[in-house]
Amino acid sequence: MSLPALPSDGPGYIYALELAGKCCGGPVERHWYKYPTADASRPDLIRIKVGRSVDVHTRLSQHRNTCPSSRPRLLGYFPARTLSRRSPAVPFCDRLERLVHIELADISARSYPPARGHRRHTEIFVFKRLQGKRRGREWETIIRPVVERLARLVKRMR
Repeated sequence: MSLPALPSDGPGYIYALELAGKCCGGPVERHWYKYPTADASRPDLIRIKVGRSVDVHTRLSQHRNTCPSSRPRLLGYFPARTLSRRSPAVPFCDRLERLVHIELADISARSYPPARGHRRHTEIFVFKRLQGKRRGREWETIIRPVVERLARLVKRMR
């Protein structure tokens, strides 16, 4: 945070996708049995990819094309669009994304382990699925509060 921002660290959006299917070319459980993972055999867990983009919907389309077996579903993005217009992008989005990943790694069940021959997915996190009235609201309950708090921090630091 003390280093100056890079020229490439421009404005953008932080998004979260639920990955409901397979990832990295094979069933989740086959690769790393000792890690808690999320797939059809573990309905109590949810796998969420958190990333950044200058255009969230284009990025979602790219992800659907490159990894269709993961069945990505957009949970939300920050800053969110209002009813009348799109919100301005958050500054220093690359820095914000790194901070969000660090904090989510601390609170998630486990970051997603790699399949053989693939890199570790530091942007994919496994959480216990929320129960009761909060079920299906992982973006609003877990991820968005972290992003909002860290976005305020990054804004103050610039």
